[in-house]
Amino acid sequence: NDTVIMKRLVVCLVVLLMVGQSCQKQPKAPKEVLTHYFLISNKVVTGDTSEIEFLKKHLSKSATNAVQKVPLLLEYSLLAITRKGQLSKVEIKGQNTFSKDSLVFNVDLIYQDKFIKNINQSMVYENGAWRLSVSAP
Repeated sequence: NDTVIMKRLVVCLVVLLMVGQSCQKQPKAPKEVLTHYFLISNKVVTGDTSEIEFLKKHLSKSATNAVQKVPLLLEYSLLAITRKGQLSKVEIKGQNTFSKDSLVFNVDLIYQDKFIKNINQSMVYENGAWRLSVSAP
């Protein structure tokens, strides 16, 4: 009887772990982080702040320092990059890898009015995650 109870507990724990991992699925690859970052930025600008921690968590140390030094820098940057919440699609056009933990993506930001803005976005691998950086390495 105790064996049956233990087996059921183990099955329940495994199911809970699997459900928890799927609910908290965060992008890991740099392309996924970058795309997710811009799309979440658009959501934040339009009033959905449920994932604002993702934005803060995926800034490099240098970017975080810059944001902390200049009041409203993050807010204004998000407004500018999303054109006040008009971003509809992110397309990665190319990638330059400088080292195993430093790269730059060439990205097209496509807005609702079909305007396309091409940018280069640096990323660094810090503390176990890919993060957006403030300048090309």
